[in-house]
Amino acid sequence: MGPVASQEAIKMLGTNGGGFFNANSAHPYENPTALTNFVQMLSIFLIPAALVFMFGRMVGDPRQGWAVLAAMTAIFVVAVVVVTAQEQQGNPLLAALGADQAASATQPGGNMEGKEARFGIAATGLFAAITTAASCGAVIGMHDSFTPLGGAVPLVLMQLGEVVFGGVGSGLYGMLIFAILAVFIAGLMIGRTPEYLGKKIETYEMKMTSIAILVTPILVLAGAAIAVLADAGKAGIANPGAHGFSEILYAFTSAGNNNGSAFAGLSANSPFYNTMLAIAMWLGRFGVIVPVLAIAGSLAAKKRMAVTAGTLPTHGPLFVALLIGTVLLVGLLNYVPALALGPVVEHMFGTQRSRHTTPGHLMTTANTFSLFDPALVKPAIVSAFGKLDPRVQWRNPVMFVVYVGSILTTILWVQALGGQGEAPQSFILAIALWLWFTVLFANFAEAMAEGRSKAQASSLRGMKRKTIAKVLEATGASRLVLASPGSR
Repeated sequence: MGPVASQEAIKMLGTNGGGFFNANSAHPYENPTALTNFVQMLSIFLIPAALVFMFGRMVGDPRQGWAVLAAMTAIFVVAVVVVTAQEQQGNPLLAALGADQAASATQPGGNMEGKEARFGIAATGLFAAITTAASCGAVIGMHDSFTPLGGAVPLVLMQLGEVVFGGVGSGLYGMLIFAILAVFIAGLMIGRTPEYLGKKIETYEMKMTSIAILVTPILVLAGAAIAVLADAGKAGIANPGAHGFSEILYAFTSAGNNNGSAFAGLSANSPFYNTMLAIAMWLGRFGVIVPVLAIAGSLAAKKRMAVTAGTLPTHGPLFVALLIGTVLLVGLLNYVPALALGPVVEHMFGTQRSRHTTPGHLMTTANTFSLFDPALVKPAIVSAFGKLDPRVQWRNPVMFVVYVGSILTTILWVQALGGQGEAPQSFILAIALWLWFTVLFANFAEAMAEGRSKAQASSLRGMKRKTIAKVLEATGASRLVLASPGSR
């Protein structure tokens, strides 16, 4: 245990995450008791949280640090509640088969697959949220075994840029990038030059901010797209359909954000994935650090402006709410289509996994369908445009807001064509196209899910007619029959 203990401190305090044993912190030599489990979780957040207070002292206003901490804490608490609730509800596929997943005196209940049995669902879910909110990657449970929405929580926490406390140093500057973007949005709304900590936020800072925010989503989404299209990428998928896509998305999200945890069902130890993930890891780190340093140098060279009545306070509840909204809106908007194809589809219609048993036991398998089966894709594309009907869109409040925003932005673009726009035509057009793309992709994902559900139902009806059963006669002999209601 000596060598393990020395590495464990570095692994947690430094948010490295690499375990001495393959089971990581689920191994009793790395994490022997509930007390050590608590200490490990505390250690992951210890330095990132301390840096927030250091930031307040460095800028001469501790309230600035408290505001950033409040935004981080609010997002983190919501994430923990969601992942714990989803895992405690259990697996809906098992519930449909009549399995008892309720908590009782004899069982913890919920979805215990892949959980640390010593500590239970709550501690496993909390650890998963902490390790992905920070750039740690240490685990006590298998994230691949979480329910679709439960597994989406650690995925989303990484896709936000690991700014909810985050890694040692990187989480703080990631959140400050969103703070600069938040004051820029506020400045646009009130028609005033944005300021943060007394320094003007101008064109150069916003260009660097845009690069820092967009570089990781580009790496993640482009890498996942290449993996889905390439034969070498598809060769590593053991679980077909939406869950297999979620595994690929998780792998590139984890690498691009330098986390290290995984949906371990993906066979990523291949030349293709080793190369692609290494590129995402390298560019994901330096692609963010360089523009952040550029922003720091630019702001350091500027004179501090005096606070006036028109200055936006960046230490109160209003700014905290604005910062949270900016993180969730900007951080997640890039990933909405991908999340719709992965965890959301899987949650709505279940996974299509083959269940294998040992020889001699009954084995039943269902037909599986490729994620991009042409028989499903073509009708889904047509349906995506058909779902632009307002009578369909209003049923989904979130996408309806995006839908209305797309229409209004398009109207503003038409107005700009007539020379009456308040922004360049190309900029308004780019925003309008991005919003329409988001709506269409969400419609496409919903249509794909509906098509997969109908195809799976048809497959199950076919199994009802084709499944073979063994009938034992009174004499001890056996015979094979069709397992249909009319068979005898």
